[in-house]
Amino acid sequence: MCYPQNNCIYGGEVYKHKEVVQFDVAENSVSAVKMNDGSTVSGTTFISNLDPKTTLKMVGVDKFRKSYFNRIDSLEGVISAFSLYIVFKPETFKYRNHNYYHFTSSDHIWTSQEYDEASWPKAFMASMSTTKKTDVWADGMTFITYIKFDDLMLWEQTFNTTSEKEDRGESYETFKERKAEKFLQTIELKFPGFRNCIKSVHASTPLSYRDYIGGYKGNMYGYEKDSNNPMKSFIASKTKLNNLYLTGQSINMHGVLGVTIGAVVTCSEILGKEYLVNKINSSLE
Repeated sequence: MCYPQNNCIYGGEVYKHKEVVQFDVAENSVSAVKMNDGSTVSGTTFISNLDPKTTLKMVGVDKFRKSYFNRIDSLEGVISAFSLYIVFKPETFKYRNHNYYHFTSSDHIWTSQEYDEASWPKAFMASMSTTKKTDVWADGMTFITYIKFDDLMLWEQTFNTTSEKEDRGESYETFKERKAEKFLQTIELKFPGFRNCIKSVHASTPLSYRDYIGGYKGNMYGYEKDSNNPMKSFIASKTKLNNLYLTGQSINMHGVLGVTIGAVVTCSEILGKEYLVNKINSSLE
């Protein structure tokens, strides 16, 4: 929740553990969204940062042109990620205030997504965190490497989050442990003595990304784009419905910058481009 005493200017409410499962549509406008617990939230403007495929299905396929739905439904997501979250023992690993982008071979800069069991992982990104008490020692570190959703097909039908727990089975835990160990071996080559600093290790797979943020097949950067056919993957932030807008990693460009620019585009559809650009420019003066 956002309250005035917390310096909230416009007010607002944040609901935790509330999953939207349906959009109520009447006269070409969304009137409310329904939650998985049966509750509803009404409004005049709706912005969805869910995967567009999921959004369209929750709104209702019949509310959109068939060609539009089929085009989006045919899009493939980019590759997903296997992540390690490391908690360090106190004062054991020096903090570096920058990210690392590591490739096990110079050839892998262009082939990191093409791997087999023996060559995985070919590359990783690493970032670390520290506490406000010190900027000398890191308290944790995150490592991300590519992995295909197809590697997790055995457990595709499972679903597991903090609010909806499900045991994916012993075979899934064995898979994660095997991948984590191989990943740690690669990390150790880059940071000798790294293992001696570890207090605990936690891992996530494409299934984690899919279940928590709803990304199609747990993809990291939305849908694949084709420079020879850019309109195939183009998704406008304004939908056919009067008050439904889209935003997020599958709209506009890939990556953090793409999400930021996409958010500006979505807001400009609602507020007006000239007004929003002027507001942004005035804030920079």
